[in-house]
Amino acid sequence: MNDALSSLDLARILWRRRGAVLTVLLLGTAGAVVAIAWTPRSYIARAAILIEARLEPAPDGSGALRPLLPDSATIDSLAQVLASRSTARAVIAELGLASDRELRPEQQSAPLGGLIARAQGATDVPAAEAAVDRFLSRLAVAREGKSHVVVVSYRSSDAEHAARVANGVARHFVAEREALTRAAAERAEDALRARLDELEAQLARSEAALAAARSGSAASAPPTATTLGELSQLRRDLIAAGAERQAAEARLARLRRAGSAPIADEARSSQLDRLQELRADLVRREAELGGQLGERHPKLAELRAERSELDRRITRERQRLLDLVADEVQVARTREEALAAALESLQAAVDAGQQDARGLTALEQRVERDRRLVEAQLARVRAATGPAVVGGDARLISEATVPAIAVSPNPATLLTASLTSSLLIGLFAAFALDQADRRLRTVADVRAALDLPVTAMLPELRRKELQGAAPHDLAVEQPASAFAEALRGVLMAIDPRRTEHGARVLLVTSSVPGEGKSTLSLSLARVAAAEGLRVLLIDGDLRRPRLAPMLGIEPGLGLAELAAGRVGVDDVLRADPLTSVRLLPGSAAPGPPTGLLGEGGVPAVLKAARAAYDLVVVDTAPLLPVADAARMALAADRVLLLARWGRTGRDTACQAIQQLGVARERVAGVVLSRVDLRRHRAWSSADAAVAYGRYRAYYAS
Repeated sequence: MNDALSSLDLARILWRRRGAVLTVLLLGTAGAVVAIAWTPRSYIARAAILIEARLEPAPDGSGALRPLLPDSATIDSLAQVLASRSTARAVIAELGLASDRELRPEQQSAPLGGLIARAQGATDVPAAEAAVDRFLSRLAVAREGKSHVVVVSYRSSDAEHAARVANGVARHFVAEREALTRAAAERAEDALRARLDELEAQLARSEAALAAARSGSAASAPPTATTLGELSQLRRDLIAAGAERQAAEARLARLRRAGSAPIADEARSSQLDRLQELRADLVRREAELGGQLGERHPKLAELRAERSELDRRITRERQRLLDLVADEVQVARTREEALAAALESLQAAVDAGQQDARGLTALEQRVERDRRLVEAQLARVRAATGPAVVGGDARLISEATVPAIAVSPNPATLLTASLTSSLLIGLFAAFALDQADRRLRTVADVRAALDLPVTAMLPELRRKELQGAAPHDLAVEQPASAFAEALRGVLMAIDPRRTEHGARVLLVTSSVPGEGKSTLSLSLARVAAAEGLRVLLIDGDLRRPRLAPMLGIEPGLGLAELAAGRVGVDDVLRADPLTSVRLLPGSAAPGPPTGLLGEGGVPAVLKAARAAYDLVVVDTAPLLPVADAARMALAADRVLLLARWGRTGRDTACQAIQQLGVARERVAGVVLSRVDLRRHRAWSSADAAVAYGRYRAYYAS
């Protein structure tokens, strides 16, 4: 079985518990209205301050002021200054708020307040500091997003007072920043003038040094074009000499690396070439004869001797070439050194003349630089002392105006919150009440609680439908009504004409009194009689018989006397005034059924009635108060349990079924009585009771 609630089930729960939801909503709304009416009004005034660039000394130490744009941390820090205790003390003093009633300490209404304060470790606070605390609790300073604007807000029960205090805080802060900027400007001006004095002294020293350089010694003449030409020629000659020396050194290195190998072209000599050609010819001839003659042949020995002599001559020629190249290297080095010495001497003379000229030029440039520094510093001093240095780095851009609307209480917010919370509480209450409701109303409720079918659902009979008649007369007077149709459904379910599973003896009972079992018994008997059955209606409630009064019959002898054997059947049977139903009423003197429920008592009466009638309807006592019905059920064919719609609880019905004991198997089903057709649709859309209300045309009288 799926326990998940569908959207239709949720809608039904809300509909049938709408009273609880509406009650909670009304209570919540009423509470919000009372809160709005009784809560003191509170107003908030706001003033806006723009944080601008501030003037600071330049980092070069010149003493000049430069504008510095505030960063995010600076703006947040200034907002903290606005909300500081020092600012609060100054504003309280300036505006004379020490006697303000909103800043005066509140009296403890009861000793409980002081007890709580001591438990929290609170100590006595001076009146002035307590006023500052209450002032800060009403003051709010916040930055507008990422902008340079800081908003000052003050809350008060007096709108004009809120605007006055907010403007006072903003103006005090702006004035304080102007004073700080003015002091910084004065300090910067002093630094600028001190720097100007230093620069003027430095200029005087530079001019004196220049004059001394000009008058103390004559400046050397600058080098002439001829001298510079000679210097350039010496440089070129030195470069050429270096190249020659490097070339000679390279030839010498190649000769040394060659050894006995052939010498490169630039280092060869004709004599060495001839000697190498002769040696190559000897080697060739020696190789040819070595293949024809033996190794010890005189000709080969002679050729080897000639080759050895040629090798000695080649070696001497190589050495001679090395000596020649080495001499060339030495000559090149000597020439290069001489050129370098001449160039150094001439360069020294030229440098000496140029150095004297550069010294004088440097002094002139230094004097000119110091003069420009003095002029620039003098301009800074004039700018710092001019009218442009006014104001601070904060400016009041929006004064606080008197607020026209109170921020607290906020009716819209309070009502919205109240309605929302009340609705949530109401919904929770609706579901909680529905879950806690254990009363039987639908076929599903009966199946879940008792595991029994619902034989019929008897609709509630209203005055308009009864038209002055008794409920048990309606089945006879209005046989086409929904009530009569429900009774025919019960009759069809028990089917007394069947021999195997039919109910010749039908016992009607309920869990507790007041559920309508007597009305059901009488009405069912009349419907069965209208169907042509021979029906006997027995008032089996031996303690509180009800059927005879309902039919207008005077009490007399009844079931108790018949079961005890003191009278015969004809002495106690009565006729129904409206139908052919025969009634066996209860005794006029009811009492405990001592000895009447044994084998020879009521069970014997029921056995005899089963043989004489098509249907025997027994109206018994309720199951929970007494055990009479449970004992009679053992002699019945079927038991019909009556439960009142919306009143009989599941636990009550379960306990009643348990009271039947072994006769529980004889329960044919459950009849729900007095079903409110209008309200029942909120619990189910598939039960028979829904059809009674929806298709009224079928039940027209």
